[in-house]
Amino acid sequence: MDLKEISLSSAESRFTIMSKNGDKIEVVIYNDGRRGIEYYKKDSKMPSSIVMNEEDIPQVAAVLGGAFNDMKVLEPRDIALKGLILEWIKLEQNASIAGKSLGELRLRETTGVSILAILRGENLLPSPKENKILLGRDYILAIGKKEQIEKFKETIGIRKEDELSSLL
Repeated sequence: MDLKEISLSSAESRFTIMSKNGDKIEVVIYNDGRRGIEYYKKDSKMPSSIVMNEEDIPQVAAVLGGAFNDMKVLEPRDIALKGLILEWIKLEQNASIAGKSLGELRLRETTGVSILAILRGENLLPSPKENKILLGRDYILAIGKKEQIEKFKETIGIRKEDELSSLL
């Protein structure tokens, strides 16, 4: 594989990857945060292309980065780390833990899960302190073993059926 970067005026950067068989993949990073991928079959002048928004990019990155393997299939929002899982979990507006502080909830003691960050609208709150109050519609970055994450979801009222319907 050969990788090179070219700076463009209309886009921040264009990365060209040449495969050993002569196919070419170009990844464009636009100034507004979108990403584009163009694929050129060997000896072809016309690419197949796709432009992804901010929600698509982490899912594609998870697949390309190896979050999925033949031993264990993970959800696109999960990353496996030596038996641990990082997962973004959305709190519903009326979640049972909304309005309560992390210290009050004692999540690590009751479920084994640690909260690494809270995403509240556009604001990322890394390493939240025990006095941080959770709000409905927050996204919580949780880390724990698979069974701990499942227990945490049960504790906050997320059922498997809810997760499946949110993916459809």
